[in-house]
Amino acid sequence: MAIRLSEEVTAHIEKHVHNYTNTPALFIEVNHAAIQSGVLDPTDHPKMTRYFWEQTQVSEAVPYVYYGNKQGDFIGVWKQSDELTTSRIRDTSTAPNREVHKLNDQGQPVQLLTTTAYDPRTRPWYQVAIAAGKAIWSPIYVFAGPPSLGITCTIPIYDASNSLMGVLGADITLTKLSEFLKQIEISDSGQVFIIERSGDIVASSYHEKPFILTETGEERLAALDSQNYLIREATQQVLQRFKSFEAIATPQRFSIRVEGQRQFIEVTPLNSQAGIDWLMLVVIPEADFTKYIRANNRMTLLLCLAAMITATSLGVVTSQWMAGPMRRLSLASKSLADQMTSTEFINDQRPQKVEGSYIRELGTLATAFNQMAMYLNLAFGNLAQMNAELEQRVIERTQAMEKANQQLERFIRLDDLTQIANRRRFTEYLEATWRLQLRSQKPLSLILCDVDYFKAYNDTYGHLAGDNCLQQIAQALITVTHRSADLVARYGGEEFTVVLPQTDLAGAQKVAEKLRQQVKELKIPHQTSEIADVITVSVGVSCCLVSQLFSIKLLLEKTDQALYEAKAKGRDRVVARSLC
Repeated sequence: MAIRLSEEVTAHIEKHVHNYTNTPALFIEVNHAAIQSGVLDPTDHPKMTRYFWEQTQVSEAVPYVYYGNKQGDFIGVWKQSDELTTSRIRDTSTAPNREVHKLNDQGQPVQLLTTTAYDPRTRPWYQVAIAAGKAIWSPIYVFAGPPSLGITCTIPIYDASNSLMGVLGADITLTKLSEFLKQIEISDSGQVFIIERSGDIVASSYHEKPFILTETGEERLAALDSQNYLIREATQQVLQRFKSFEAIATPQRFSIRVEGQRQFIEVTPLNSQAGIDWLMLVVIPEADFTKYIRANNRMTLLLCLAAMITATSLGVVTSQWMAGPMRRLSLASKSLADQMTSTEFINDQRPQKVEGSYIRELGTLATAFNQMAMYLNLAFGNLAQMNAELEQRVIERTQAMEKANQQLERFIRLDDLTQIANRRRFTEYLEATWRLQLRSQKPLSLILCDVDYFKAYNDTYGHLAGDNCLQQIAQALITVTHRSADLVARYGGEEFTVVLPQTDLAGAQKVAEKLRQQVKELKIPHQTSEIADVITVSVGVSCCLVSQLFSIKLLLEKTDQALYEAKAKGRDRVVARSLC
């Protein structure tokens, strides 16, 4: 039973830690999508400051959100405490310095606090994001101000031409992560701590910091040097069993004895997010579980002994003429005990009532017994009602959280203008389809289409008309594809793409030609087009048998070449090229 309880506690803690570290990643994804869709302009510093300020008020897991671009500009908001939130800005007017302003409860700057030299391009969070080219957690490093150890969830932002614009980031200090672990209910003396593969502590529930203060700042604390004996012994046992932390790839459970006491240890890799490769160790003494079990057993035994002694004493002292009232009292006691071990109290069933007796003492005892049974029935009923209300609140909060997550996922993967799949969703789906067809080696076709002379259209009719044109084209493409496995997505700007799983080149050409005709039949006027008086599209098609001989990159390049050839041959046409 103690082992099962230990596993349940560990699973609960792992879920809490995952949710805590996943929150900054979700915020960064939302900010990335807002900038990519044009909702948020990174050059508008007042709007960015307000936007980041609102985010820091939402969750304690995201106290610091910021953005730095390749020109060295920087904008960030840090909620340092409930009483102090600051903005940090570096632009052409402050360079090479960064100004720190105090913000009021409306997110407006009210006081300049400090001015220090700062260049975001030299910081580890900026450099690791550029090197990875995708969302990633930085290694643990010393923050600029104030100097403290922490990690950053980052993501680079690129414009339509795939040129770097800047990097978004959200910080978590090791101290904050440790404070979060301290809030999780483990057991009376159990400990949970997170370490890197090197053995250095990332965070722990013990009341010590995951670093050592030196004259030069904060230095990492090794788990083997912890002040807590459970953390030291658990770390030593893991090293002895697996030789190195690098060898642990799956959750491991075992028990050890420390100072004569049995300790349950569970080691769980935390590597579900890019850049994070940690180990979470949960150490729970067996005594934390068994003492409650033993206490309940002792109390039950004492109650049984007390009831037996009382019944025996009354039976010896009283005479046979008391047998009737005593029998009724005994039956009522048994009924009350049975109800307390069943669901009758919870179902609000009234306990059996003891009738009064002509013997004054027994009458008094019967009255007290009836009152006790009534109070117990009322108490259990209230407890059941409170439990039901609490369960309902949990269900409602869970449903609200799931709904919010679904809306967030939809926002991240849907193009804001055309309401079809965006570039991110297209990339994920193409990679998943490639992996799925890799075993069967069936054909996979890809279509790229580009609106002809669309810039001229925007210059002539305006950007609102251009947006409406793209929306009509997107809906036209959807009507051409009929299979649930086909995906229509906005590739970027005026370019669209269609993924056709298990479709050969001939089949893809037919779909592409229908697509071209469908757009032309929209008859959207285009006076400045050099080939027609309505909107047209040029289409490139490519196909390959999914295998190790080819790659998604080759398929995209071949499709792009076909599109380029379609434009070169006069536009408003379909050109197909096969990799097979």
